[in-house]
Amino acid sequence: MYKPLEKLYDDRTKVDSFSLMYEGIFVFGGKKSNGKCTNELKMIDIQQQPLQWITPKTKGLPPSARCHHSMTFLKQQSFLVIIGGLTDDMVTLQSKSEGFLSDIYILNLLDMNWC
Repeated sequence: MYKPLEKLYDDRTKVDSFSLMYEGIFVFGGKKSNGKCTNELKMIDIQQQPLQWITPKTKGLPPSARCHHSMTFLKQQSFLVIIGGLTDDMVTLQSKSEGFLSDIYILNLLDMNWC
């Protein structure tokens, strides 16, 4: 159903072409309609018309459910990086004395493996 997409040679980075498992706009975590944090990874498949939400298949241990985190894409490495955030327990605390999570998770988009 999903075809690997080829990344073209990039003169700027001198990277040979390689195959990405998925290409699109990624969304990780956040809050569901019931107000609980989630650790779902979703993607808008930009190759489909009309645009479609899909759930990419990943390997390894994903980050815990969270919201208010940061996510960035490292193009040269083809990594999605998830940083920090809050869990359900942290969100419901009256005092935010616990602070934010201080963990970092990396999803390698070449093999869809969490590390």
